Formats: sequence, structure tokens, C-alpha cells
Amino acid sequence: MMRVRRGTTLVELMVALPIGAVIGTMAVAMLLDTHKLSRRLNSSTQIGRELRQAASVLASEIRPLAASDMIAWSDTSLEIHALVGSGIACAASGTSSVDMLPLHGTDATRTSWFATPQSGDRVFMQGADSAITPQDARWTVSALHSATTSATSNCTTSPHMLRSTATGNPVRLTMSSPLAVTPATGSLVRIARRARYSLYRASDGLWYLGRKAFNGASWTTIQPVAGPFDKPQLDGLHIQVRDSANTVMTSAAAGTPRSVALELHATSAWKRSATTPGAQDSVLMHVTLRGQMEAIVR
Repeated sequence: MMRVRRGTTLVELMVALPIGAVIGTMAVAMLLDTHKLSRRLNSSTQIGRELRQAASVLASEIRPLAASDMIAWSDTSLEIHALVGSGIACAASGTSSVDMLPLHGTDATRTSWFATPQSGDRVFMQGADSAITPQDARWTVSALHSATTSATSNCTTSPHMLRSTATGNPVRLTMSSPLAVTPATGSLVRIARRARYSLYRASDGLWYLGRKAFNGASWTTIQPVAGPFDKPQLDGLHIQVRDSANTVMTSAAAGTPRSVALELHATSAWKRSATTPGAQDSVLMHVTLRGQMEAIVR
């Protein structure tokens, strides 16, 4: 009777183990390469998303600005009078107040607000005694003292299209000083707030694009907009303000700003620890300011 051999011989084990080790090493290497590739793709997707977010926010803030809304700037920061909202003046109230259609309710279809007006904001409005033509739109600029809901507004007697509905009371804007001109009923009112964009270093040690606003007395805490980006020394954010001749301006005193060029750079997370860091992705945009408004500043 033949005896059945079970198991493997020593020779077979000596041949199989090295082959298995080679196959295992190759499998681990492939898994590591796949993991690294996945990290790179995810990081590239993330920085692309953050760059698009920053570009979208900055473009939407800068595009509605007039030259007079550009306050100060440097290579890595930009200070502006950012648009808070706009609406329609339905009546004048005294020498230092104007009533507007409500911020909420059915009349809100004729208003557009990003934030509630507050003390220290700048109020742009057209006066009834101004010679307003499409080529020469004169505006008055006043400092806002307060914005309150007014249940006794004169808007109830305004022309039909400017009357307030029962769903919302008009808002009374009271200025810090008497108005230079009488507001024109039905004219546009625009409110702007001082804001500053810059790179800042967060608690995680990385650099983010941040925004802070001036509330009339002090600056608010900076809030992140997008990021992380490269640090300022590596042009994480680079700003150039240009005039009509496309000449780079160093300050508002150098002329009239016409456009803003912004460049943002971001480095993938997997490469931030490299000995020679470099931007893995970037975005460059050139935003033209809207037409210059002639303003009577009070």
C-alpha cells in the first residue's frame, strides 16, 4: 500500500517563501503608490476648489466698486468700501434721515442686502436737487448713525410703486450729520462698509485669505474666506491696482484706480513639507471697477 504524503517539503518552502515575499512587497508598493496618488488628487482638487472660492468672493466684492471705494492696498492686502446693500428711497424724513423700503417682506424684491446697515457705514444717495443725467450721476455720501425700523414712515403716502406693504415696515436711515441735499424719492440708495482682505496665519500654522470689517469703532475679528494658501513671502496673495493707462498704483493718491489684478497661489498639502516648496496651482484674475461716480462727500 502506498503512503499518502501530507504537507510540503523543505525545498518547496524555500522556493515559495521568497516568491511570496516578492509578491507581497510588490502589492504593498502598489497600495502605497495608489494611496499617494489619491492624496495628490484629493489635495489638487481641494486647492482648486479653494482658489475658485477665493476668486469668486474677491471678484464679486470688487466688481461693483467705484474708484472712490478703493481705500488702501499693498501687495498682500486690500481695503475697500464693500457693498452692504442697496434699495429705494421712498421718502425723506427731516434734514438728516431718509426712509427706505423694508429689508424683508414682499417689498424685499426691490431691495438687495448682504447685511443689516449699522453705524459707521457709508450711505450713497441721489439728491432731488441734483442734475441727474445718464452721463452725470451726482451722489451724496453720508456717514450712517443708525438704521431703525420705522412704523410711522412717510412711505405710506409715497407713490403707489413705493408704498410699503403690511408685511414689513420701512427702514429709516439716520445720518451722523445733516444731509447735503434732499434725497430724491424713488432714487437708489447704496450702503457700503469698510472691509479688509488679507492673508492671516491661523492656529494650525497655515495661511488663509481672511476678511474683517470696520463697525464704526473697531475692526471685527478676521474671518476665513478660503484656504490654505502659500504664505505671503511665496505670493500666496498678490495684489496690483492699476489706473486707466494700466500703470501699477502704489496708493490712492497716485491717481484714479480702474482695475485690480489679483493672483493667488496654493501648495498641495502633501508638498508643504518639501525642502523647495512651490505653488501646485494658482489663479490670476483682472477685475475692472465700475464707472466712476462723482460724489459730494459730507
